[in-house]
This record gives sequence, structure tokens and C-alpha cells, in this order.
Amino acid sequence: MKTLYKSFLISAALAVSFSATALEPMKERAQVKHINSTLLMPDGSDMNVDMSLDCGSKFNNTGIIITTEQGAKFLANAYSKLYSFAAGEKVRQAWQMKANPDDPRKPTMLLINEFGALEWPDNSSKLIKSKNFSNYSARSINIGPKVLQLCGTRSHHPTELQ
Repeated sequence: MKTLYKSFLISAALAVSFSATALEPMKERAQVKHINSTLLMPDGSDMNVDMSLDCGSKFNNTGIIITTEQGAKFLANAYSKLYSFAAGEKVRQAWQMKANPDDPRKPTMLLINEFGALEWPDNSSKLIKSKNFSNYSARSINIGPKVLQLCGTRSHHPTELQ
């Protein structure tokens, strides 16, 4: 009886924790919950992969999936304009380099999630006042949201480019 009670409590706790991270239905929009893809490998073979965008996986909150060189170039240019040249360079490196030197290939996809607080762009002009305090200034470089490299590694877990 005691074991049955413990099993019930553990099951209930797991159900609550999984439901806390699960996707919730939206009122007027469907959400991508699962993606099944067939990858064409460099040797000509196919590999089937599954991505769950639900229940707290590393793909949770994925907003952008880049799968082509043109997409990576577009994202690098956007990051350069939105955040900094260094942010755009980080995207270029993520696309053009293996996550780890001993990985069999470069990433198949880049994933972007954890965007922070973004707002829709608007046309309103903003007055920016400039002040010259001295010839020396401290500057913080914004590197933008994380870029995750995927499907080039042996482990097939997303890797953040450092």
C-alpha cells in the first residue's frame, strides 16, 4: 500500500511538472508542437529526425529555424543591424563552423529562441540626444539572442556557439 501511494505521488508530481512546461493552446493560432524531418546526409543517405517543441525540450520557445546558407546570411545581416557587428559575426561563425572540431559535419540548422523583450517595430520617430562627456566612453556590445547549432554534432543536442 505504501509503495502504491508513493508511485501515485511521483506520477502526480511528474504530471504537474510536465504540464507546467507543456504548450498551451492559443485562442486564434495553431502552434508547432513536433517536427519530423528527413535530412539528406553528405554521403547521400537519409536520416530521420524528430524535434519536439513541447514539454521543456531544448527546442522549447524556438522562434526561428534556419536551414539554408541564404537564411544564415539574412539572419547575420539582421543581427548586425539590430544588435552589433559582433552579433552578426556570431551567426556567420555558427553556420560556417562545426560546433566541435571532431564533429562529422557543420550544422544542418540554426535555432533561435529566448528572444528577450521584443516589440513590433513602429514608424514613430524618436529624438536621440547626444552628449559628449569626454574622449573616452564605455560601450556595451549587444550580441543578441542565442544561436544554437543543430544536427552537425555526434550527440544531436543543440550547441550554443560561444
